[in-house]
Amino acid sequence: IKIFKFKNIFQALQNLILYEKVKRIIKICKPKYVITTFEGYAFERLIFKSCSEINKQIIKLGYQFSFIRKNQKSIMNKIGNGYDPDVIVSTGSQKTKIFRKHSNWKKIINVGSPKYNLIDKKNKKLNKYILVTPEAFEMECKKLFEFSNLIAKDLINYKFIWRLHPLMDNKIIKKIIKKKIIQSNIIISKSSLQSDIKKCSYVLYRGSATAIECVRNGLIPIYYKNNENFTIDPLYLVNKNNEVNNLSDIKYLIKNIKKNKKIINYCKMYYEKQNWNKILTLQK
Repeated sequence: IKIFKFKNIFQALQNLILYEKVKRIIKICKPKYVITTFEGYAFERLIFKSCSEINKQIIKLGYQFSFIRKNQKSIMNKIGNGYDPDVIVSTGSQKTKIFRKHSNWKKIINVGSPKYNLIDKKNKKLNKYILVTPEAFEMECKKLFEFSNLIAKDLINYKFIWRLHPLMDNKIIKKIIKKKIIQSNIIISKSSLQSDIKKCSYVLYRGSATAIECVRNGLIPIYYKNNENFTIDPLYLVNKNNEVNNLSDIKYLIKNIKKNKKIINYCKMYYEKQNWNKILTLQK
């Protein structure tokens, strides 16, 4: 007897339920356009499929609103049979360039992003505040918080602001740190992202898209590689020199690092001013 273990069966059923619900909504509303996120998830493809089955004249748009990882293949490939968007919608010219270079998508439009607004930082001089921004995964929180807690013990003149992803609860910090002492120069953020960015000069990150927002607003990026052979750095194309694995690495970087206009301009082109009117000119 062969036994198969399907860990994600609940999520698969949820996706199929969504697929049926979307079909019903489309029958009732009869939309000309349907837009959903386009991050590589199965439910997104099922939404496109439901549109194709009800009305092939619907213009299907996939909005890639976050960032594209180095080895992210699923959003670059066409599946066919109604599972693909007709148009890729991007947040900026830099992301549009990545799609044109690495995918077969022909229709790509840049409508910008709500993350476009720049933050007015009155104090433009480098200070000793480091923003720590993990992704919404317990494992990633553990890696970044444990590392920053370790180096904070030595870098006593620096303040570290721990900022959790909105999907994570503050209780995760106690679970991760457990009986370890949180260093006195660590602050657990209760402020908005904009407020934290204003305070800091550096951002310590791994795979969080927040790093792009930080850099475009003047923060210096420091990627914690953790001695891994792969990268999840959203700035992998421009930030290869700002990687750290240990305390000595980060000490050297903080002492010698300077703002890099190339990295800042890259991030500014990643999230640009919004113009959703471009969608209204699309034809099937």
